[in-house]
Amino acid sequence: MSKKRIIEGDFFSAMTTVATTNPENTEKKNPIATLRESQPPAARRSTEMGLQDGFTRVTIIADKNLIEKCRDIAYWERLRDLDVYNQALREFVERYERNHNKSVEPRPDLARRGAR
Repeated sequence: MSKKRIIEGDFFSAMTTVATTNPENTEKKNPIATLRESQPPAARRSTEMGLQDGFTRVTIIADKNLIEKCRDIAYWERLRDLDVYNQALREFVERYERNHNKSVEPRPDLARRGAR
C-alpha cells in the first residue's frame, strides 16, 4: 500500500505540515503551537536564577543611611544583608496588617509588573 502525500496551504505549511490521504488525519495542526507544546518548560526567570525557591531579586531606590545601618546591623549580628531586609519587610507587613485589621489583598493582574 503506497502513501500519497497531499501538501495543503501556503509555503510555510508545505514545508512543515504534511497531510496524508488518511481520513483520520484531516485536522490541521498549527506548526508553531506544536513546537511550543514540544519544548520543555522555560527555565526560571533571570531574577530567580541561583536563588532558593520563593526568592527573587529586586532593585530598589532607598536612603543611603538606612541601607548602611541595615548593613551595619547585619555585620554586628552576623547575618546576611538579605536576612535583615527580609525581617524588616516581614515586620512592616505584619504591622500594616495589624493596624488595618485585615490581611493585604493581592493587587489585580493588570497592576502586576510584566502584565500585558
